[in-house]
Amino acid sequence: MIQADTFVGSLAIILGIAAGVAAFLPIEHSASLRGVRTIQDRFGNSSARAILAIVASVLLASGIMIVRDLRPEFADPVSGSKPANRSVTNE
Repeated sequence: MIQADTFVGSLAIILGIAAGVAAFLPIEHSASLRGVRTIQDRFGNSSARAILAIVASVLLASGIMIVRDLRPEFADPVSGSKPANRSVTNE
């Protein structure tokens, strides 16, 4: 596993936990985000919290998949097709 994968996955997990806490606990700072405030104004507080919870679950799932090195078969560098030879020639 590459160190960058661990960093990005851990960051996604931390942000997912923060978004989940903001979605399920009555924290007023989450309403200071422009996107959350816009959703609250149009659809109400419960809809904004639901969307924030969905974002949190997507971040958590993505972070776990990155850290555990889970990827679809087509994204596997070993079983995927070899990159095309892209040598540049001057004509």
